[in-house]
Amino acid sequence: MNKVTLEDVEAEIVFEQYVRGSQACSKAGILESDILDKATICFMILRGGWVVIGRNAGPVDPNLFDPKIGEQMARKDALYQIWHVLGYQLHCRMGGDRGFRSSKEKELHEMRLSGILDLEEARVRVRLMELL
Repeated sequence: MNKVTLEDVEAEIVFEQYVRGSQACSKAGILESDILDKATICFMILRGGWVVIGRNAGPVDPNLFDPKIGEQMARKDALYQIWHVLGYQLHCRMGGDRGFRSSKEKELHEMRLSGILDLEEARVRVRLMELL
């Protein structure tokens, strides 16, 4: 497998819960405000115990708030976050940045041979590359 699919993302989710912004804040003893009623928060727990929080601020006009749309948008935000994590894991399994490093090393070598870089500048760039 060389790509992350929606099915992969969905398979990671073991728990999913939605709350409105006002519910979350009143339970935490923070601010209670009608304006928070239009915000939706999606909590997801993944197979490894990682917690992902998706959010949607809702429409500008609170009278246009639709809870279903708020949940859909908050869920979409959470799924994007999971997608990034799974993409990074796949990147590491496929060899990580070895290809990137070897291409940069080749590029530095060619720049050194052509005289674009002096030896000291090439060494500095190699040290910087080690930090990546």
